[in-house]
Amino acid sequence: MEKLGKNDTVIELCNKLLSKSPFNPWALNTKGLACNELGKHTDALSYYAMVLTIEPQNVTALLNTANTLSFLGKYSESILYYDKAQQQEKSSSASRAKSEAYQKLGKEDEA
Repeated sequence: MEKLGKNDTVIELCNKLLSKSPFNPWALNTKGLACNELGKHTDALSYYAMVLTIEPQNVTALLNTANTLSFLGKYSESILYYDKAQQQEKSSSASRAKSEAYQKLGKEDEA
């Protein structure tokens, strides 16, 4: 119950910020994370997509998208986003998560 209230508050604060600055990548990413926590994964992906429209190389949005897709079992799609994130910044968490996605696809040799 506490998590629900916290995330609702985060979404409200992001909405206030977005009403003044509708293309704020930080607010869109943060709202996406809160939606994810509430189980609203499709909404979260749409907020990350908005960030990537504004800033195509935004590593946070790339990783958030990849993690959400992986959580939803869309491993092939998630790998594409992990690759894009790694092109922008070497990240051990992206490498590890990408390996896990390959393993879940049964492609351990690519992991």
